[in-house]
Amino acid sequence: AYLARRFLPDPDTLTIAGVAATAPGERLDLFSARVQGASTAWWRIADAHRLIDPAVLEDPPLQRLKVPLPEAGG
Repeated sequence: AYLARRFLPDPDTLTIAGVAATAPGERLDLFSARVQGASTAWWRIADAHRLIDPAVLEDPPLQRLKVPLPEAGG
């Protein structure tokens, strides 16, 4: 199987909808479902923080994360 390479966007070009705090023990997919309405959109939050490993955003708890709007066509 072949997957097309995905280039990460420059976080400075993303439109940030807001900032939200994570709950204690909340995984990034659950945070994404709560603030974006889709658990599968966690990668947008990781992109906004210029991170490849999403687990970095799960610790420490209660941190405030930027929540970007979806890109046009994305």
